[in-house]
Amino acid sequence: MEGGGSALPITVQDLTVAGLDEQFAAIEDAVERYLAGDLSNVAVVSQPFAGREVFLDYAEEEFGAATGRLTFEEVVTGELPEFPVAEIVLVDNCHYLYTREIGGFDVLERFLDRVATLDAMYVTSWNRYAWAYLSAVSNVDDAFPETIEIPRLDAAGVRDLIASYHGTPLPMFVEADEGGRMKTVDLAWESLPLWGDRKLPVPRPELQPEYVLSGLRSESDPGIEAAVYRRIARLSEGDPGVAVTIWEQSVRDGKIAPSYVQEVDQPLEIDDDEAFVLEVILTNERIAREQIERICTDIPVEQALGTLLAQGVITIDDGRVGVAPERLYSTVEHLARRQLVW
Repeated sequence: MEGGGSALPITVQDLTVAGLDEQFAAIEDAVERYLAGDLSNVAVVSQPFAGREVFLDYAEEEFGAATGRLTFEEVVTGELPEFPVAEIVLVDNCHYLYTREIGGFDVLERFLDRVATLDAMYVTSWNRYAWAYLSAVSNVDDAFPETIEIPRLDAAGVRDLIASYHGTPLPMFVEADEGGRMKTVDLAWESLPLWGDRKLPVPRPELQPEYVLSGLRSESDPGIEAAVYRRIARLSEGDPGVAVTIWEQSVRDGKIAPSYVQEVDQPLEIDDDEAFVLEVILTNERIAREQIERICTDIPVEQALGTLLAQGVITIDDGRVGVAPERLYSTVEHLARRQLVW
């Protein structure tokens, strides 16, 4: 039961071109204020795949020898690792410092105690859903008064991101798919409740707004290109990493059409146990199977992973489980309805 897949890498230049100058400037301003004597710490917070690490890359490039960096790749247990000795300590993936189990906050508390000593400035990155949960149940936001959130991109931002990421020449933008036209209507699926826990999947027609908008052409906003970028922005909900993943999956033989940008993010059909396992995966972004089993002690984890994998909502690579980028927003929507994330 294996499957690979993750969002594609993006760079400082990609996100700057996409219009996130304000967020990069906020990092630079916070560090410069610290170096001038204003003691503060920073949390960079975002959706999975949105490029948090790029902001720490930027701080590392800008402030060079004054920085030291530590990246957590998995859930931290036991003692904290050795931290770099530097004026500015960059720490990636701080959501790995806690788990939702008995004693699961011990490592986080030790980390916050360390930060409170103010022997350095800490610029950290966090999963948005882990951050929201921790802000509600702990004092993590007190330790990081400067919070920088990576916003969702609009269609223009997605266009500029992809132009920078892909480079030139771009694929040819075409109107027709192999059948001759872009579809005006797709079939979306929804569940009709029956009796007990049974549900019947039924199709319903769904108008494709990009088709309608593609007719609204002007010299400055060519219809086909605009329709492609609007569709990618909608399906990715403006997440940079998801947007470039969808783009790469949509280019065919050097061409792209609005209809090539396929919608695969269908509603989930999962039970309470599977939803809790999925919440653990989402808030960690990538987590080892055995760590899921340690957290979800009363759940048949292998069975839950099998169901999630069969619905295409997760990937498993070398024993590490993550949310599939193109299924991110059905995951978030489903877990939000169950009030497991907010």
